[in-house]
Amino acid sequence: MIRSLIVTLAWLSFSTHAAVKYQITTHDTDPKQGTIKADTSDIGAFQLSKPRTTSSSELPDIQCLSNNGQSTIVSFDSPISCRQLSWTVNFEAKTSNEFEPAQQVNTYEPNEGWYFLSEWNSLPTIQGQDIEVCDPDNICSAMPNSNQPPLFVVWGMPYEQMNIGASTVVVKSNALSLLKSNRSWFQNLTQQLDYLSTIFNDKQPHQWQLIYFSKDKSQRNVSGATGYNTLLSNVLTDKGACAKDSMFHLAKVTAHESVHFMGSRSLPVWAEEGLAEYYAIKSLQFTDLNNKPSPVKNWEKASKEFQHLGNVGLIEAGKKVSIENDMQYYPLFYVKGPAFWQTLDEQLQANQSSLDTLVPLLQTGNDFNLPEAFVNQIIGIIGNDKWQEISLAYL
Repeated sequence: MIRSLIVTLAWLSFSTHAAVKYQITTHDTDPKQGTIKADTSDIGAFQLSKPRTTSSSELPDIQCLSNNGQSTIVSFDSPISCRQLSWTVNFEAKTSNEFEPAQQVNTYEPNEGWYFLSEWNSLPTIQGQDIEVCDPDNICSAMPNSNQPPLFVVWGMPYEQMNIGASTVVVKSNALSLLKSNRSWFQNLTQQLDYLSTIFNDKQPHQWQLIYFSKDKSQRNVSGATGYNTLLSNVLTDKGACAKDSMFHLAKVTAHESVHFMGSRSLPVWAEEGLAEYYAIKSLQFTDLNNKPSPVKNWEKASKEFQHLGNVGLIEAGKKVSIENDMQYYPLFYVKGPAFWQTLDEQLQANQSSLDTLVPLLQTGNDFNLPEAFVNQIIGIIGNDKWQEISLAYL
């Protein structure tokens, strides 16, 4: 029995491979091109799957260098054996004032020297194999699976790190000095995330990144995107200073997405987004930005402007979005949703409790309703009549 166990463990030690490393390098002679190489000599035969794509179908030609030194182009989803994989990725040259994170396009900023690489159309996967993607500074990120948001890799920007619970949060920006000098923004962010990490602490990744790209307010729109443990966002500037309300927007968006990074829940989308938005606003109590109308006040104003949507409950709105794909109801999750959570939280506090302590019960609901265990706990604290009153007003 012991000998059998030793043999089994020995087999496992030889059959389990470390993650394949995708190493990115850039070209001094042509900064709009980069090369990615991967040592695959230790994994034997494997199949390479196409990169995830967006609207474009353009895929890189991937070279397979065999053990005998011959180079051939890889056929996707067919068994191959290579000593090394290599391929070229192209970057569009844009200035920071033109960069739109939401477009998720590979970009090189010639004036400031930073790069943005998107997984879309750029990073194939090896079936059954863990992968880590390493930038030219050798900072590596795990490759997400097909059910997770895409990977974004940014390098060449100033950055700071903060420790939040057991996680490291990396803040990168081409306007980092501006952010840090703006009324203790960096300290405010730390306090926000410290608070949120005590509430949503069941999934915190080892690391997540917050990446901000400056954009002059004259270009009007603010863009953003959420990737695998990464938030991308514009920060509006006005003649070299942060634009009015830019810090409030940035603090709220950052906190909202960080709630998603920290927590692992399977809630209806109306509940998940409204909860994240409510706690993003609640976390502002630790900053000098806590002077905006409350979610309830916002909803009182917005409900008059939503016309026929104002009387639609959140559960019904969730069904309209999820079943009928009617996205006109989606904004309700961000306005009526946080108002519901604030009303509930205030009623709990009036009964010597708090939503903070009940968040762990918000793990899994069905398609549209809140978890039964959570609702029963709420009723036990505030009473069925008050719960029905809140439900009728919001759900």
